[in-house]
Amino acid sequence: MQVSIEGFYLSPIQFSFPIDFNYIQYTINKIKVNRKIKINFRNSGGCHWSLLLCYFMAHKHSAPAFFFGLPGCRALWINQRLRKSVLPLTPPRLRRPGGWVTIQTETARPTYNREEPTMELNQLKIGENIAALRKAKGLTQEQLAAQLGISAPAVSKWETNASCPDIALLCPLARALGTNVDTLLQFEETLSDQEVVEQINAIIQTAMQQGCPAAEEKLQELLHRYPHCAALQFNAAAAYDTFQMFSPEIPSLWKSRKKALLEELRASGSSAYWQSATIQLASLALSDGDPEQCAALLQELPEHVGDPTSIWALYHLKKDQPEEALKLIQKQLYKLVNQTQTCLVSLMNPKLLSRPGQMLHLCQAYRAVSQAFGLADMSDAPMMEAYLQMGEFQQAADCFARYVDIALGPVTFPDEELFSPGLTYKKQEGFQATTQPLRRLLLQSITTEEKYRPLFEYPVFTQALEKLKASV
Repeated sequence: MQVSIEGFYLSPIQFSFPIDFNYIQYTINKIKVNRKIKINFRNSGGCHWSLLLCYFMAHKHSAPAFFFGLPGCRALWINQRLRKSVLPLTPPRLRRPGGWVTIQTETARPTYNREEPTMELNQLKIGENIAALRKAKGLTQEQLAAQLGISAPAVSKWETNASCPDIALLCPLARALGTNVDTLLQFEETLSDQEVVEQINAIIQTAMQQGCPAAEEKLQELLHRYPHCAALQFNAAAAYDTFQMFSPEIPSLWKSRKKALLEELRASGSSAYWQSATIQLASLALSDGDPEQCAALLQELPEHVGDPTSIWALYHLKKDQPEEALKLIQKQLYKLVNQTQTCLVSLMNPKLLSRPGQMLHLCQAYRAVSQAFGLADMSDAPMMEAYLQMGEFQQAADCFARYVDIALGPVTFPDEELFSPGLTYKKQEGFQATTQPLRRLLLQSITTEEKYRPLFEYPVFTQALEKLKASV
């Protein structure tokens, strides 16, 4: 008899009986992904060793063992409650800590708790789920079939529940639909993209009103409730950036939590978020002083990635869906504008500046972009640095005063004429553009660093400094 054990998205590892169960335990600990394990076996006769292995998996792990039998066997979900099940007293038996375990034979079947019914794969009604996921990806039945190397009528039969996908196609099908096998088979709840945005926005509001510890507790509860929702994991990683901005005194905690989420996303193989997770992990590696790891991660990315936004927009227009086309283009515009701002900030690195006035020119370009698209304009901060380097202290003091006014002012929202309804956000009164911890760090920097000492001679600077002190 041969057995293979694999974590989803990983290659199987083969065993032959007799099996060293300690080695199985070691292997599973190494390859376990998404807290699900797939076991395939081919039985040559005699005792039903597959059940032994499946029982072993359920008994040894807190996570369920996802079990697929080949010819003559059932597809079962077996979880911790199997430990309480009554197995028929048929030989052979396995000695393990806590007593003997009776192993199922070819002819007998185990008795399960009624609340944990046996489930055959062909009993699952996943057709509607496949159809919904396919349409959400904008794929036709023919396109999905082409990706899987099957016929379009086969996809049609799946979606009408006339037949089920072959077990070997489950992982490729999940990847093609931008999901995972659990969600595909409807074995766990998940959140839509809109629901994720709403939940994360609520958590950010909690961070602003009750503090980051309370918000982080809610975020962890949400992640535990939906452990394999890729959209939630990706947005939760971004939420930790917000926590770091609100509570910069514990950056290592937020960074480690963010890194763990991004690594889980990469391991899941999510087609929608794998590249973004890889890029962010590369950035974290660089900030941690590991440029080699950064380069290794970046080298995994494809060199040329096309942008299908304009084609998708035309598709939606062709289908008489102008609002969907509008949202798509607006989201892409917002993304590109942010990338432009990021590039301008990157060009402000002193190592890249070849002449004194270049920094000032970059700041002016950043300001023009921010004002054109209704985004927060923080250009006065680097502009102050530029004037300091040029020895123009009055202009530097004026920049500081403007920056303090912006930092203490209300939150700036993107131009609705350009970005709505593509961007969804709720305007709320009473929130400032910067958080108190950030203002505290700014105050500490201004009052302790020697380069700012000449600015204390200018009344406009000292007045702004007093406003900043009062805000913290």
